[in-house]
Amino acid sequence: MGKRDDERIARLAAKNAAKPAVPKAERDKQFDSTLKHRPEEQSKETKDLFKEMKRREF
Repeated sequence: MGKRDDERIARLAAKNAAKPAVPKAERDKQFDSTLKHRPEEQSKETKDLFKEMKRREF
């Protein structure tokens, strides 16, 4: 690759990095509105909390 190609790739990378990332759930609905709504991913802390709650008896 030549110097021009390297510069072109660097410009494209900077341009793409400036774009906001679209979450996958929104992107799916954009193409197919009949898809069921998926629940949001839970954080590790939330998973650990519910795991601990399941162990306890109330």
